[in-house]
Amino acid sequence: MEIAHLTQTSLSEKACSLIDSIAAWLSTITDTDFEPLADDFQRCRHPKLREKIKPLLDELEFLEKVQQVFRITKPALTADQKFSVVRIPGPGPAPFFSKSGPLYIIPLRVEAGTKPTVSNLPLLPGQITYINDGVEVYPKLDLLFIIL
Repeated sequence: MEIAHLTQTSLSEKACSLIDSIAAWLSTITDTDFEPLADDFQRCRHPKLREKIKPLLDELEFLEKVQQVFRITKPALTADQKFSVVRIPGPGPAPFFSKSGPLYIIPLRVEAGTKPTVSNLPLLPGQITYINDGVEVYPKLDLLFIIL
C-alpha cells in the first residue's frame, strides 16, 4: 500500500521524549554548527549530531515502526540511509524535495511564537510527515528529515 503525500501521524511517547531532549540540545548549539545551504535553510554539522539523533532513530527502529504506522510494504531501512537535521530560520519558506525518493519530516524544535507548516499542514514536534513530492516548509524550526 502506498502512502499518500503529506500523510501525518503521531510518534510514540518515548520518541516524543527523545525529541524533547534533542530540541533542548539544539537550542544550546551555535549558528556556527549550521552550514548554510541556501538563504532559506541550514544543515546541522555539529560533531555530536549522530550521537544525539541515534536514540530517536533507534526508537523508530530506523523507520521500521514508521513503516508499520504507515503500512508500508517496503523492507526495513538500513543504517546507511540518509538523514539530516536542518534549520529553517525564515523569514521565507524553504523548498524540500528528494531526487532519490520519498522522505519523512520530523519537527524537532519550533521557535516560540511561530507556527511552521508544510503545504498548510502544521508541523509539530512529535509528529511525522511523509513527503513524496516537492513542498515548501514555512519557518521557524529545526527538523529531522530522512530520505528513503
